[in-house]
Order: sequence, then structure tokens, then C-alpha cells
Amino acid sequence: MILLNKKLFYPILAVVILTVSAGCYKSYAGSKDNSGAPQIKFIGELPTPGEFTLFANGGWTGNWYVGNGHGWISKIALPQEKYTSLYMGARLGRSKTNEQIKKATAVALYSDAGQKIIEILQDKISNESLEEIRDNLRNGIDSKTPDILVSLLAGKVNEDIVKDIKLIIREALSEVSEISVGRPYGTSVGRYNIMIGISKSKEKRPEGEILVSNDSIPREGAGSSAFEDISESRWFWVKTEKEKIPDGDGAVYIHLWTESKELQSTETAPILAGGIGSNDRENSYIVIENEYKMIKYFEPALALKTVNGAPTELSIEINTIKNHPTAKQKYLVSVAAYGKDITGTWLELKGENGWQKIGYYIDAPPYEQTFNREGLPAGNYHIRAVAQSWSGGRAYSAIKKISVE
Repeated sequence: MILLNKKLFYPILAVVILTVSAGCYKSYAGSKDNSGAPQIKFIGELPTPGEFTLFANGGWTGNWYVGNGHGWISKIALPQEKYTSLYMGARLGRSKTNEQIKKATAVALYSDAGQKIIEILQDKISNESLEEIRDNLRNGIDSKTPDILVSLLAGKVNEDIVKDIKLIIREALSEVSEISVGRPYGTSVGRYNIMIGISKSKEKRPEGEILVSNDSIPREGAGSSAFEDISESRWFWVKTEKEKIPDGDGAVYIHLWTESKELQSTETAPILAGGIGSNDRENSYIVIENEYKMIKYFEPALALKTVNGAPTELSIEINTIKNHPTAKQKYLVSVAAYGKDITGTWLELKGENGWQKIGYYIDAPPYEQTFNREGLPAGNYHIRAVAQSWSGGRAYSAIKKISVE
């Protein structure tokens, strides 16, 4: 018979119990049969989606905008494990309103037009006259600008130069007029789309899918204006069909881009989140006008997500729709959502352009929503609530009717 000192016995017993318990818990957590939950795997350059917190939440942007001619690529290994669904995703934030996009784009177009005019007049008029022209152009361009410049240039340049200047101004004004700000739920909603796709080559951009529209990305705050929907960046995911997954094993390249020409700088485009990686990894690129530049140290928030099994079951319902007690232009919508791992709820409105997201993402209870009906044309509309889970499942509420007068 072996005798143990009590001072030694109890700590040993505790270690044995903890070890056995930990082993049992690990087995239970990893068993789909016991939990019934789908198996989900995140595959990115960093292990977890929560590590990508740089650039898209605030502070320094790093110039990590998703713009026209300013795309992003990450090389990621295709999963070898069995899965039933594959999702492509990116974490985005700091989007701009359509009004901000139009204003910044107009400033850029007018600046380019002004520079062209100055280049034409260089060495053709005195420095004093040139400076006077430059001062007028600094204030922007409008319908009165041609007459003002014609007056300032009278007798100083020939008629052909005046015609060229008028043409430059007319083209700039025309381009700006084509930038449609639109009503909150008008035809401009979703016009600025962020695209995502996978291919076997970084040089071959895939056809891609719409990941998200600019209107659905959390807004960037402004120092001199108050905006709603200013919040932390968030992950957006889109399911890809199996026939679009490149053949073979090994790595694939995730491409993120936009074809919207107005999204051309940090002043107009949303920001891609990043995380701190390693100088040893050479899997990520920024693509500037078809030139591939390797990214070191930071990693872009591009990833794949696999789901093996049926998505988590959800349910959602709209309880009431009321006028907001203080903001008369808003509706207050009471929503109830049920299910595990809910990552977001939102409202959708059906008009002439089909179902469109309105309001904000709400990812934690209470799931009460507001939306602004200001600018919405009078008429009858359908509204519904949507819930989404981490495993990709979606639930839709029963459709309600509202009338806008």
C-alpha cells in the first residue's frame, strides 16, 4: 500500500481532474455530432478575423482605399478539409456619402480642368494676367466661368485658344453633372460597388461578385459635419458557387476592386482594414494601374470562410412600425431576432429597383431600427427585416406594408 502525504495528494488529484476535464471539453467542442453546429473555418493571412483593426476604423488610412485602379490581392491556400459552402470576404469601413463623393470628385475634375487651362495660357499672357486667371479658377468652376475668363482674356489671346478653354470647362461641368447623388433610396443607391473574386493567378482578375455597395459600409466621421451610421469597420461576405472555384489544389488569389471611377482616393473611397503581419510573408499585393506592388509587414483583410454543414437556423420578425417620437422624418421599427451567432440584422425596402438595404446594421440586441423616409417619393412600399449568421444563414421576416405621404 502506497501512502501519500495530504499536501501532495490533493494538488495531484486536482491536476488529474483538470487534465481529464480539459480532454473531455476539447473532444466535445470539436464534435459536430454533439453540438449539431456547422463547422466554420476562417482562412486569412492572420489567424482570426478580429486581428484586422488597422486603417479602416479611424486614424491613419495608410492610403488603403479600394478605388478605381487601386485594388488589392491576397494569396491564400485553398482548404483541404471537406466543406459545403465557401465565402469570400473583406473587412471595410470609412465609406463616404454620395454627397461627399460628388463634392470631392468635382473638386478633382475642376482642378484638372484649371491646370489644363493654365498650361494652355502659359507663356501666352503676362504673369500678372495668368495669376488673375489662376485666382478665379481657385474658386471652382461653374456656368459663369467661361464668360469671366473670356472677359479677362479679351484682346490677349486668339479665338482658337478661347474656344479650347471653353471646351475644357464645358467637359468638366458635364462630367460633374453626371455624378448622380440621388435620393436616399433613389437610383444611385448601390451604384458604387465593391467587387471580389478568386482566381489561380494574381495577373488574371476574375469576373467577380458584388461584395457590398458603398451605401452599406460604415461611414467615416467628419470633423465639421455630423453623419449617421458612423461605426467600426465590419466584415462582408459573399458566397461563391463551386463552379467558380479554380480547379486544382494549392493556393488561390483573392482580388478586391471597384470599377466606379469616382472612387479614386481616400476622400471618396472606402478603406480596407489591415493587420500586423510579418516581413517574411510575400502573399499580398496592391494593384495600382495594373502595377503589382508587394505588401510587407501589414496584411490586408481579405479571407475565405468555409462552412461544413447546414447554416445556423435563424428567425426574425417585425413587431411594430411607428413614427419616431422626436425625429418626424423617421420610422421606428421594433424587430425581434432569434438564433445563434447572429452577425447582423437590417431592414430592406422594396421599391421600383427591388429590395434595397435601408438604415444600419445592428449586430446585438435590442434589434430596433430607424430609417429616414425623407426624400422617399410618396406611395406604398413593402418592408422586411433580415438576419444573418456567422455560418452564412439568412432569415427574412414577414413583409409589412407602409405608406409614405
